[in-house]
Amino acid sequence: MINRRLTAEECAPIHYAFSPLGHLPTELLQNVFLYVTEPITLLLVCKYWQRVAVKFSPLWETVIFDPAKQTAQTAALLLRQLESSRYRPINLDIAGWPRQGDHETLLKVVRHCLTNLRHTQQLSINLDIHGSALAFEELVRMQDAPALGDFRLRCEDYGVNSISVKLPLLKATKSLRHVEIWRVPLDKCPVSLVNLHSLAIHRLGISPIAINHLIKSNPGFKSFTVVYSTVGWPWDQRHPIEFPVLERFTLTFAPIVLHRPIPGVFKAPKLQHLYLTAPFDRLSVQSILEIFPLANLRTLHLTSPSRPLFVGTGLHQVIEKCTSLINLTLCDPSGDPQPIITCLQSILSLSSNGSLKLPHLSTLGLPSWMTNSAVAFGELLKLKEWGSIVLYGEGFGKLELRDLKWRYRRLPPIFWKAYPPEMQPY
Repeated sequence: MINRRLTAEECAPIHYAFSPLGHLPTELLQNVFLYVTEPITLLLVCKYWQRVAVKFSPLWETVIFDPAKQTAQTAALLLRQLESSRYRPINLDIAGWPRQGDHETLLKVVRHCLTNLRHTQQLSINLDIHGSALAFEELVRMQDAPALGDFRLRCEDYGVNSISVKLPLLKATKSLRHVEIWRVPLDKCPVSLVNLHSLAIHRLGISPIAINHLIKSNPGFKSFTVVYSTVGWPWDQRHPIEFPVLERFTLTFAPIVLHRPIPGVFKAPKLQHLYLTAPFDRLSVQSILEIFPLANLRTLHLTSPSRPLFVGTGLHQVIEKCTSLINLTLCDPSGDPQPIITCLQSILSLSSNGSLKLPHLSTLGLPSWMTNSAVAFGELLKLKEWGSIVLYGEGFGKLELRDLKWRYRRLPPIFWKAYPPEMQPY
């Protein structure tokens, strides 16, 4: 008899035979599989796991495909599952695009996903700088998605604005209710959209006439976002704008927009969340806010990314009309905390009848430089017991969070957030 040591591959079946993982009931193993973000990796563990995973259809309803994280082996397994009749993804997230020189199987997976959308209800595509040019040639193949309700297309490449992209999917799909498009120059596709509940367009270059057409074709808008997409107000000033059920409105102006006149009528009786970003020193923020219905607002975000927010404005007089306000954000790059503190002192004071002007206000958003001065930040904390404070920007100011906790024992929850795209400079 020949005596030798077994290799790792030869030992694996023996170890697995005595492992508790190899004896888990199928139902319990399926429940565990639901928490796996990349189910294709389950097929590589063992034959038992592979057999359970392949037959467990809910596991394959959501597909997150990131070419940067895929190998030729995992891509081949995923393609095999896609081509099987059991695999009908409902939620599809393509987090990136195969680059030139990548394995051919990666591109086959993406092509299969985009040409087999009959059961897909949610589709998200994120294009990086290296993949955008290649992707636009493939995106035109998307079609026949009768169940698609949520479509998101993002591009991180600032240099694609000279390319006009046609997406037949947007024109042909009548089930769409939520659409979000970033930096993709579409060929009049958004204008043809109807019956949407939410629409977000970022840097698309759409005319006010097209925006008016969208508003008329989609009376059920509950959320509408326009970020750096129009040279001028995103609607025709000659006609009143009506949003019967609009609850959330986000508007970010390009730096040159505020030379134009402000429309006088904006009817949105159910508006609760308003986000405005603009160089407010060129035109009074007070004049802009007064066109919106303020009584029912619960959230108000005002950001001036390049100019002081409070120059020549009576901002506190307008904010005091938001009697239902819960969340208030005031951000600008001035570095001077006194105008913000003065505004807050006014809106938190008592009215003529002895009641609080804004009794529900609890969450405050500020630029991170507010923590540069311990005295100024202390005055802000003394105004009321805040539910929470959100600091926007590149980290805290000169005072670190541990310094704040040491100075103020009753410190409210403080969160730091980077500026979202709708609050960033142009």
